[in-house]
Amino acid sequence: MAVTKETARIMYLHSSLNQKAIAIELNISEQTMSAWVNDNHWAELKTNLAVSQDELIARLERLLQKTLEQNERYLDDDDPETNPDNDGVVKLAKSLEYLKKIAGPSQIYQAGIEFLGWLKKENPELAAVVAPLFKKFTMTLVRTKVK
Repeated sequence: MAVTKETARIMYLHSSLNQKAIAIELNISEQTMSAWVNDNHWAELKTNLAVSQDELIARLERLLQKTLEQNERYLDDDDPETNPDNDGVVKLAKSLEYLKKIAGPSQIYQAGIEFLGWLKKENPELAAVVAPLFKKFTMTLVRTKVK
């Protein structure tokens, strides 16, 4: 059930499908889908996700730059005994690098949906063959990430 719920969350947050369509696609009841959306506040989360990953990275980079400009000691003092804030700055910088390099299931799903939309226009027959394979791939990807 955790895999199906995570897949439903990804589909709800990153596709234009409504709750009923997702429930049908994942072979769950509409009531279950509605409960997941309401109990886990997915609607609010979807609204907050209007900010793209690139925008989020840019905001975090600006925040890090501002912090560094305001506190030059972060650059000169990397000793945690005398500069305990340095560790947070280093972790933020490493997190930014990680975000730039990795794509999670949500980003892969989003890119796949865009690709399938393009493929449907270019070659509908091929899109009909690829779409179920992409769904299977997505389920496998989520399964490995949830464990």
